Amino acid sequence: MDPAPQQSLTLDQCIDQIARQLEEADLHYGHGAIDAQSEALWIASKQLDLSPSDALDHLEQLMSAEQVAKAFEITEARISTRKPLAYILGEAWLMGVPFYCSEQSIVPRSWIAELIVDGMLEPWLPADGKVLDLCTGNGSLAILLALSCPDIHVSASDVSLPALSVASRNLDRHGLTSQIELFEGDLWDALPEAHDDNRFDLIICNPPYVNAH
Repeated sequence: MDPAPQQSLTLDQCIDQIARQLEEADLHYGHGAIDAQSEALWIASKQLDLSPSDALDHLEQLMSAEQVAKAFEITEARISTRKPLAYILGEAWLMGVPFYCSEQSIVPRSWIAELIVDGMLEPWLPADGKVLDLCTGNGSLAILLALSCPDIHVSASDVSLPALSVASRNLDRHGLTSQIELFEGDLWDALPEAHDDNRFDLIICNPPYVNAH
């Protein structure tokens, strides 16, 4: 790969150059971005502390030589390691909301997120309703529910303690530690003993569905 350029570029120019390098590297996508152009936008916008969606309104903004060099450094890491970009950046976006991301949990991606943000699950959620997010991972779906419906209480469980540590960090990030309660254990075994006052109005689940390889 050519050395990272050391000159200033507009955000749009930086995105185009990174996208070309990613396309030539024959990478696989789907962990937060659908193609090389989307990942290039993600990499470049990170250097300006912009969300990928907000960056689209700042394509003519000038990036410093240092910011450009950092963007190409990340691009090289993406190509050489083949790791999902979310793990390299330590951040993933789901429905426009940022989440801390590490290899302790799977990169958040779920069609359930669209149902939450579009209000499609609200008919099952009374005021002061209770929701369970099984296999919560980094907590992204539980957090989206809590942000969309601030009057509900969310329980989120996972068998992986490392994943729950990532979820806990995301609860802190979004100020939701009082609205979302985390439980460790295998599916229902993670929860307190069931009784009439401990029932859920809605249960969602997006478990890992691919093998380790």
